[in-house]
Amino acid sequence: MKKRRCHCDICTSKRKTKMDISIRVANPDDGNMGNYDDECEEILRKTRAQVTCLIVLSGSKGTGFSLATVNPGLIKPVAAALREVADKLEKQSSIVK
Repeated sequence: MKKRRCHCDICTSKRKTKMDISIRVANPDDGNMGNYDDECEEILRKTRAQVTCLIVLSGSKGTGFSLATVNPGLIKPVAAALREVADKLEKQSSIVK
């Protein structure tokens, strides 16, 4: 019996030799136009992920936030995940003083 090949977005992207980065999101509100976009995109390619998000505080290029994804539909779930992480960090920081 021949094994069927999966055609979902995740499996399909894993089979690609070159990933298409369809969106790179910078944070223009604080003057950062994606100081770390290249690093974020590199992590996306190396990990073959659907989305990567990079937050850098006081790095070699300053402070910045970058997001790279092969699926723009994942931006809202990433925002929700970041809110959840922020809530957990705030709770932990109130415990650890």
